[in-house]
Amino acid sequence: MSPKFVPFELERWQSTWENRVRFNLSESGVHPLTIQELLGLAGASALPLLEVRLGYSQSNGTDRLRERIAALYPGASPDQVLVTTGSSEANFVTCWRLLEPGDKVAVMMPNYMQTAGLTQNFGAEVRPFQLHEKEGWEPYAEEIRTAIASGTKLVVITNPHNPTGHVLGDAARKVILERAAEVGAWILADEVYQGAELSGKTTESFWGSGYNKVVIVNGLSKAYGLPGLRIGWIVSQPGFTQEAWARHDYTTIGPSGAPDRACAVAAVAVAVGLGPAGWGGSVRPGPGGSCRSVVVSASTPVECIASRIGSGSPAGAGWPAGAGAAGVWAGWPAVTGAAAGPGAGVGVAVGVGVGAGPARPAAGGWPPATE
Repeated sequence: MSPKFVPFELERWQSTWENRVRFNLSESGVHPLTIQELLGLAGASALPLLEVRLGYSQSNGTDRLRERIAALYPGASPDQVLVTTGSSEANFVTCWRLLEPGDKVAVMMPNYMQTAGLTQNFGAEVRPFQLHEKEGWEPYAEEIRTAIASGTKLVVITNPHNPTGHVLGDAARKVILERAAEVGAWILADEVYQGAELSGKTTESFWGSGYNKVVIVNGLSKAYGLPGLRIGWIVSQPGFTQEAWARHDYTTIGPSGAPDRACAVAAVAVAVGLGPAGWGGSVRPGPGGSCRSVVVSASTPVECIASRIGSGSPAGAGWPAGAGAAGVWAGWPAVTGAAAGPGAGVGVAVGVGVGAGPARPAAGGWPPATE
């Protein structure tokens, strides 16, 4: 019997309201660039964009775009890159390729909840492991090992983390890699906030971990400020990428032609330093640098907003400092009637907005409590 369908409550709540309000406090990225701003950063003319034919693009991403994405990952080739319609599709085809009914999936909590919902809808079991606020949002090693039980098919992590902004410490990263190797699990590393670090130091990708069963997911929506281009990607071993592409043929067929052939190429050219080097030639100058500067410069007013929220909220409200990337967790207990989205906590993205998301699991464990 097919499992009962689990709706994506958080995404539906956001998509219903985010374009209908004057002040959007659920945004998870910086204010998006205009096409004019993007081309200005790239030092490019708009004329090639105007000449793009509105036909089907290469389904796995144009050769040029995949070459430039591969350049982000030492040793990767364009054949190991699949361009998707945003990183959400990358997560979807990864889960579709890997998961079967009865599989076990270890999932870092709290998170955006797409992969947790997909896990259940594919008939697999979610085994959460928590990030703990009192530990600076680090997970406990023993909880990682317990969640990644024998027979686990997939481990899902987000690094830098959404919504707390935390970057995993070396010890936790090592435990995840070692335990995944022990049980033979794949690792889905969602790295879409890589490049939004407050410190200016880009988070090390799991690509360089030396573990072979890794799927890297990233895209232009967050650190690059280009969600409207709907460009995401998978980087993995060639066989996996080809199998993910086969599933991509059943979903969106291919990325939109104009973003792939013009805007996205310009964006990645700037972002990886292959275009005009106006940001010192770092790994992610360009739009990634723009995200970082916006986040840092706006942190004070957002802290002020958070303090005002906290001053009127019940016991349990918090505003932890020291987030690694463009997000922190400013939580307070759920209040009936409050427009805080599903779950019992609210994540505040510093300098960006307030992103509502599921908090810790209820006392009874998984799944999280909802109104």
